[in-house]
Amino acid sequence: MNKLAILCCALAVAACGSAKKSGDEATITLNDGKGGQSTITTGKSADVALPAGFTAYPGAEVLSNVTLKEGDGSVTILSMGTGDSLDKVVAYYKAQAARAGVEIGMDMKTPESAMIGGNKDGLDFSLTAGPRDGGGTTANLSLSRKTKG
Repeated sequence: MNKLAILCCALAVAACGSAKKSGDEATITLNDGKGGQSTITTGKSADVALPAGFTAYPGAEVLSNVTLKEGDGSVTILSMGTGDSLDKVVAYYKAQAARAGVEIGMDMKTPESAMIGGNKDGLDFSLTAGPRDGGGTTANLSLSRKTKG
């Protein structure tokens, strides 16, 4: 059954787009038949495509990285692990949001996890963070942006 599903996916991509893999990075390009195109890039070693003002957490291990680009917008979801505390990671991203002009509209914290988020001019930002197996913090950063049209 799994081989059939893989074959069907490969045929679908071949019919309407392309796929390429290099190491742990994969890029899939889909065409909608009307001139529109979507590109999905994933993998730990893939370039991290973050908007100006945002960076991966310093020294963090990239656990996963997915970027979807379509038309005038994009979404990047970056999962990272670090030995640093939850409070330190959250403070880092609050400072980045402030420097980028993004007002924090959601700020929730429990003893073991945190979630912050906000938006500005077509840029949506969110961070969820919690304990990492073996100590430290796992952080999931999501940034979506739509170019003004």
